[in-house]
Amino acid sequence: MRKLAELLERVEGVTPQGGRAVSYAPLGFVWIAPGAVRRGVRTGGEGVAEALTLTAECRADGRLTDGRLLRWDGADWRIALVDEGTPGRARLMLERDR
Repeated sequence: MRKLAELLERVEGVTPQGGRAVSYAPLGFVWIAPGAVRRGVRTGGEGVAEALTLTAECRADGRLTDGRLLRWDGADWRIALVDEGTPGRARLMLERDR
């Protein structure tokens, strides 16, 4: 089943008090066909964390880059990898922290 997902880009700024502010700028919408959600473990600078992952397919789009977010059904999914192996199509590896 296809879903209409909003594509967002993380924007960081500095507050007048010297702190950091993070917001998300909308870049448009993308139709995706998400696969089944899998549970996994992600390791990084903050240690080990449980993460949800899934693979989604869509049309190739230059706006789809690593680190941007896709939002649908009230959940935000981070684009971890974009594979454009098939002309005109893209396979996305998406992650979401639990």
